[in-house]
Amino acid sequence: MVPFGTLAASALAGRLEIPLLFFDSSTGLSRSTLSVIDNDLQCSTALTVNRNSTVTIQLTGIGVSQTSLADGKAIITWMENNEYPVEYLAVCKADSTHKCNT
Repeated sequence: MVPFGTLAASALAGRLEIPLLFFDSSTGLSRSTLSVIDNDLQCSTALTVNRNSTVTIQLTGIGVSQTSLADGKAIITWMENNEYPVEYLAVCKADSTHKCNT
């Protein structure tokens, strides 16, 4: 089962039209992902979901400040506070045939 924070992070990236990058909870961001952030995207600020001290150290090391959002609720709150209103939230529980039960 995918955690709600992961789904909300995907929705946030879509609304902001920004890339969604993943990290390993034990090793943080890969070298290639750090290179993309530093060289290709040349960003100065990152929104992260699920605080990770390794990722914080890695981002600080390349001069990127960070706003960390703890979970799905924090993502929705951030969106509302930054004029990205959440107009609806759709969820369903798929059955064994991967169809949503209504």
